[in-house]
Amino acid sequence: MHLTTEETRRADELQQLRRALEQRTLELERSEARFRDVIERNADAIVVVDEQGVLRFVNSAAIKLLGATREKLLDTPFGFPLVTEETTELDLLRNGEPRVAEMRVVESEWEGRPACIASLRDVTDRKRSEQDARELIREHAAREAAEASARRLRFLLDSSTLLASSLDYTETLTALARLCTSEIADWAVVYSVDDSGNVRRLEVAHRDASRASLARELKTAPIDPA
Repeated sequence: MHLTTEETRRADELQQLRRALEQRTLELERSEARFRDVIERNADAIVVVDEQGVLRFVNSAAIKLLGATREKLLDTPFGFPLVTEETTELDLLRNGEPRVAEMRVVESEWEGRPACIASLRDVTDRKRSEQDARELIREHAAREAAEASARRLRFLLDSSTLLASSLDYTETLTALARLCTSEIADWAVVYSVDDSGNVRRLEVAHRDASRASLARELKTAPIDPA
């Protein structure tokens, strides 16, 4: 049997196409093997979920996070909604211990079919730290509120005692101004108005002793009747 030149050329082209296809198939297999190796070694849990919501691949980190063997996980429903372009928080139960994971999802393909690849990061320790920090802040705020309430009560008791301690109102109000700057204010100014409507400052006090000279100047400064 003799082949014509055209038939020989076509046979050569077909052989070249076959070799190119085999080379392409080999490259795809190598690329997929590298991809599997990368996600298998990833520190985050990686799972592949098909269109029916069934697990088709789990890496070692996912096995650890989910607390089951690879055999028990594969070909079983994933059980969580897959939302792309968002970070979803999942509550998991691993060997009876509650865990929290953050999940990110991308749409892709797996073994030639549409699938979702989900990355899960265990954030349980971070969540616990955040909760502990919130509890500490609440406790600190509650303690500060209690201390402030105690200071207010002490001030009321001290001021009540002070007001009842002397019949000289000038002396009493002067002492009260100084009590105010020691407990609840930086400045305290006490004014009095006589029967003729004249206003004067009975006392000027400041929390900072270095402001004493300024307080004395203010006490004697003229007051505009208007």
